[in-house]
Amino acid sequence: MPDDTNSSRVSASTSVEPPPIDLRAYLAVVRKRMWSIVAVFVVVVAAAGLWVARQPRIYKASTSIVIDPMPPRALKNVSDVVEIGAGNYWATKEFYETEYKIIRSRDVCQKVVDKLGLAKDPAFLGVAGGADPDLRAKLVADADPVAILRSMVTVEPVKDSRMVLVSVSDTDPKRAALLSTAVAEAYRDQNVERRIEGTGNVVEWLDEQIKGLKPRLEASEMALYDYRKKNDMLTASLEDRQNIVSQKLLDLNKSLTQLHSQRIQLEAKIAQIHKLQPLAKKDPSAFDSLPEVENSDLIQNLKESLAVREQEYAQLQQRYGPKHPKLVAAGEALGAARSAVDHEIANVVSGIEGKYQEVVDAERGTQRLLDDVKAEAFDLNKKAIGYGRLEREKKDNERLYNMVLERMKEANISGQQRTNNVRIVDAALVPVRPVKPRAFVDLSVASVLGLFLAFGIAFVREYLDTSLKTKEQVEDELGIPFLGIIPLVQERAATTGQAVDLHVLGNPRGQVAEACRSIRTNLLFMSPEHPLRRLLVTSAGPREGKTTTVVDLGIVMAQSGGSVVLVDTDMRRPRLHKVFGVSGEVGLSSVILGEATLADAVKTTEVPGLSVLPCGPIPPNPAELLHTERFARILDELAERFERTLLDSPPLGAVADAKVLSVRADGALIVVRSHKTSKDMVAQAADSILDVKGRILGVVLNQVDLERREYGGYYYQYYRQYGAYYGADAASSAKDQG
Repeated sequence: MPDDTNSSRVSASTSVEPPPIDLRAYLAVVRKRMWSIVAVFVVVVAAAGLWVARQPRIYKASTSIVIDPMPPRALKNVSDVVEIGAGNYWATKEFYETEYKIIRSRDVCQKVVDKLGLAKDPAFLGVAGGADPDLRAKLVADADPVAILRSMVTVEPVKDSRMVLVSVSDTDPKRAALLSTAVAEAYRDQNVERRIEGTGNVVEWLDEQIKGLKPRLEASEMALYDYRKKNDMLTASLEDRQNIVSQKLLDLNKSLTQLHSQRIQLEAKIAQIHKLQPLAKKDPSAFDSLPEVENSDLIQNLKESLAVREQEYAQLQQRYGPKHPKLVAAGEALGAARSAVDHEIANVVSGIEGKYQEVVDAERGTQRLLDDVKAEAFDLNKKAIGYGRLEREKKDNERLYNMVLERMKEANISGQQRTNNVRIVDAALVPVRPVKPRAFVDLSVASVLGLFLAFGIAFVREYLDTSLKTKEQVEDELGIPFLGIIPLVQERAATTGQAVDLHVLGNPRGQVAEACRSIRTNLLFMSPEHPLRRLLVTSAGPREGKTTTVVDLGIVMAQSGGSVVLVDTDMRRPRLHKVFGVSGEVGLSSVILGEATLADAVKTTEVPGLSVLPCGPIPPNPAELLHTERFARILDELAERFERTLLDSPPLGAVADAKVLSVRADGALIVVRSHKTSKDMVAQAADSILDVKGRILGVVLNQVDLERREYGGYYYQYYRQYGAYYGADAASSAKDQG
C-alpha cells in the first residue's frame, strides 16, 4: 500500500471538487435510517390526523351577484351625480378591486349586524352557553360582531365574468347561508343608498350655491345698467357706436387723403402760375400753356372771336385811315375782344387760386373733424373697457348661475332614479358538506410533509454524523491507508470462560479471526524487503478497542509461526496483564528503572509463540520513562528475542505517550471504533504522529456491525459468508473491547 501519509498532513475535509452523485449512497442512507424515517412519518401523519379530528366543521355558503361596470341610464343626457360604475374601460380593474373591499367593509357588515341582531347573538359571538350570566353578558358586550363577521366573509370573483361570489364560512350551515345572502343584500342596498345620499348632498350644495349666485347675477346686471345710463349708452349699444365712429374715421381719412392730393396738385398749378406771371406781362399768351386755359371752351371761343376781330381790323386798316370810324370801331371791337380773352384768362387763374384756398380750408376742416372723431373713438374705447368688464362679470355670473341651476335639475332627476349596477343572481343555499377540515387533502399534505421531514431529518443526521464507518471514508476523506476491519464481537453466555479480548483464540475460524489475519497480511506486504518489527497500536481516544486489537493481532501473528511479544506501554491504564491473567507487579516500568530484568518481566501465554510484557507498577511520569535510552535498549533487546513487537499505547488525544512511542516504532496502526470515532479526531491523531516524524501504517476499523444495512458491500459480505462457512461465533449483546 502507498505510504504518502508521512509526507503530508492529514485533513478531514473533503476534496475541492465535489464528488459525483451516488444514488446507491443515498439509498444506503435511506436503508440505514429507515426506522427513524418511518417513525417521523408516522408521528407527523398521526399529529395531522389528530389535528384534523379536533378541528371544528366549517360550512361555506355563497351568494352570486353581478356587478356591472356601467350602470343603466334612464335618461341618456342626464349624467349621474354619484358614479356607481367604473365610468370608463380603463378604470374597470380598480373599480372591481374597490367593490370587493366595500363588500367586506365595516359599513356593509354593520348593516348586516344591525339587521339580524348579531350583536346580541351569543352563538354568533362564540360565547359559551354554560358560562356565568354576568361573565357571559360581559363577553357579549366586549365582542366585536362586525370584526367577527368580516373574518367570515370572503369575496371570490368568477374568472372571465362580472359575477362575484360573496361567501360566508361558519360552523352553522344555516347561519352561513343567511349571512351570505344578508351581506349581498346589504351591499346591493348600500350601493343605491350611497348614490341617493350622495345625490342629496350634491343637491343641497347646489341649492346653496344658487342662493349665493343669484344676488351676484342681479348685482352685475344692475351695475351694467347704471354704467350704460351714466354714459348715455341706452339708444344704441356700445358696439354699434364704436362701429359708427370707426366708419366716420374711415370716411374722414379717405376725404382727407383726397383733399391732401388735390392740395398738392393745386400747389403745383399755383407754382406754375407764379412762374408764368412775369412772362404774361410781356406776352398775354403765356398762360395759354395752362391746361385750364387750354381746355376752356369759353376762352377758345373768345380767342376765335378775337382772331376774327383782328382779321377784320387788319382788313379795315388796309382800306381806311387811322381815324376812320369803321377802323376806330373795329379797333374798339378788337380791344374789347382782347380784353375779354385776358379777363377770362384772369378769371381762370384766379379760379385756380380760389379753388386752392378752398381745398386748403376743406383740408383743415376735415383734419379738425378727424381729430374730433378720434377723440370720440378714444373716449368710446375707454368706456368699452369698463363696459366690457361689467358685461363679462354679468355673463360669467349668468353662465355659472345657469350651469348650477341646470345641474341641480339634473341632480334632482338623477336622485329620483333608483337604478343599480348590482343585482343578486342566486341566493345562498344551505351547504351540506363542510369545506374545512379537508381530511383527505390535509392528510395528503401531512403525508408529503412527513416524508420530506423524515427524509430531511435522516439526511441531516447522516450529514452531522462525522464518525467513521467505511473504508471509503478512511481513504477518501482522511487519505490514510485502510488496513481492514474487525467485526463486532458478540458474546454468548460464556461456556468456555473465554474473555472477549481472547475471542480470536477461542474462535480461530470466526469472522474476527479472519479479519485479523487479513490485517496481518496487509501489514506484512506493506514492506516486504524491510519487515515491520515494531508496531505501535494506538487510537484517537479511549475505549476504541486498541488493546483488543493488539491481542488479536498478536494471536494471529503467533499462530502463523512467528514469535511475538505484546508490550503494555499504556502506563496509565494497563490491561494486558488482566487479559492474559498474568501478574502485573513486575513489568516494563520495573525493567526501565532497573528493578528487574527483561527475562523476569516477560511472561509467556497460553498461545504458543506469544509473550507479554506487562506495564508493571504505574509510574508518576510515564512519558519521561518512554523518553529514556533504557527504554530504547529494551526495545532493541526485545527485537533480538522476538520477530514482532506490538506496543499497546495510550490514546493519542489524551497524552503525549503515543507520539513518543511512534518515533520508537517502525510504524503506527490507528484503531478507529466504527460509528463512534469522528473524522476530526482521527485527523488530529494522525497529524500528531506526523508532527514528530512518525510513520502511519494505516487504520483499522474496529467493532464493525456487519448486520447494519450500510455494510452490504462485497468487502463486508466476504466476512459474513466466511464466518457462516466456518461456523462463526454465536450472537450475543455487544460489549466494549477497549
